[in-house]
Amino acid sequence: DKLASVNPYSKVYDEVWTAGRAGRDRYALADVGVLDQDIVEVGRPQLEPIKSWTGTAKNPVPTVLYAPTWEGWDDNPGNTSLLLAGENI
Repeated sequence: DKLASVNPYSKVYDEVWTAGRAGRDRYALADVGVLDQDIVEVGRPQLEPIKSWTGTAKNPVPTVLYAPTWEGWDDNPGNTSLLLAGENI
């Protein structure tokens, strides 16, 4: 329920994905130019457990899942932790 959940910049996309009906309703109430037919309810993937791999690694370099969310709350569309943390991960 952060302000970025209804950022006007979202209207540049062909589809806007939300977790469910509440996200769709936020866009309708915010009236930021995202059309209802462009919203796709995709569910809550973070509620699905990440399955651990139990095989033997062929490469000694570990694989890391890094899935940042966009924390934009102003007119800057580049608000992301990727610029600061990407190479460090």
